[in-house]
Amino acid sequence: MPTDHVEMMEGRTIDPNTKLVAKVTRVRGEVLGGEAEAVDGIITKTRSARLIGRK
Repeated sequence: MPTDHVEMMEGRTIDPNTKLVAKVTRVRGEVLGGEAEAVDGIITKTRSARLIGRK
């Protein structure tokens, strides 16, 4: 089963995340073929370097 993995900065609500995964999955199907229902979408939220002490 294919997996689309997206990394993004934390702080967004679930609605934009859901829309992003839906669009990535749709475009993936258009470009590579396959059924959208067979794709898993994973979002990993990361902290900004500024928030973890880096400049």
